[in-house]
Amino acid sequence: MKPGVEFPFQAIYLHEHEEVKISEIIHSSSNGIRDMDWVQQSMNRSWSFILIKTFREIEAKYIDYTSSLLGKEFIPMGPLVQEPLDHDDDHFHITIEWLKEKDRSSVIFVSFGSEYFFSKEEMEEMAQGLDLGGMDFIWVVRFPPGIQKSLSKALPQWFLDRVVDGEKGLVVEGWAPQVVGGSELGVGVEVKRSSGGDGKFQGEEVAKGIREVVDGRNGEEVKRRVEEMREKMTNMGEMEMDAVAKRLVQLCRSNYIEDGLLLS
Repeated sequence: MKPGVEFPFQAIYLHEHEEVKISEIIHSSSNGIRDMDWVQQSMNRSWSFILIKTFREIEAKYIDYTSSLLGKEFIPMGPLVQEPLDHDDDHFHITIEWLKEKDRSSVIFVSFGSEYFFSKEEMEEMAQGLDLGGMDFIWVVRFPPGIQKSLSKALPQWFLDRVVDGEKGLVVEGWAPQVVGGSELGVGVEVKRSSGGDGKFQGEEVAKGIREVVDGRNGEEVKRRVEEMREKMTNMGEMEMDAVAKRLVQLCRSNYIEDGLLLS
């Protein structure tokens, strides 16, 4: 995002706590290079288009706006989630065996990506929310790089005893398969946060969001729309990869012509 440039869609904006988190992420560094600088260098070195792992059906506005800001076309290349490559991974087998005992569409998958790490307070509130929500769940917990911490130390003991040990939920560290036997698409649950810059959330709000999607008046409509989107994503995956292939061919031909002109 460019300073002073307002996003053109009123429904899409950053809350104050999101701006703080994003600022922390882009100013973090690894191998002596800030993430922000690494991304900027990648953008500058790219050709006239940039491939991204997403679908136009769910992020068209973001894709088009980012393209206009950077002056380079962003081309979606398909699935956000892929089949796990290593089926021998312990997390894979544990998760699959646990899911076999559950009914279809009865489990909540909780994950906040690879860049967001919960504080102790947030961990406790999420645990309370999942308990109050009453649904079976898989919760992926990640710790910041370099932090050695066990799940038994990070999670409230009451949560481990009553919820996890009671087979109501499965908590895994770092990674869990998001695709089982085909393309899957989840439902995002919006959780009300405090209006201050810290953006804190309460466990009761997490439970409320879960219940609204699962049992609320709009629950069935949400599930229907998710099924429609899942089918679209499955069908569009190959089409978007075909578009990527065509652009790559154009790039190769362009480089070939330029090299030929230089040699002649």
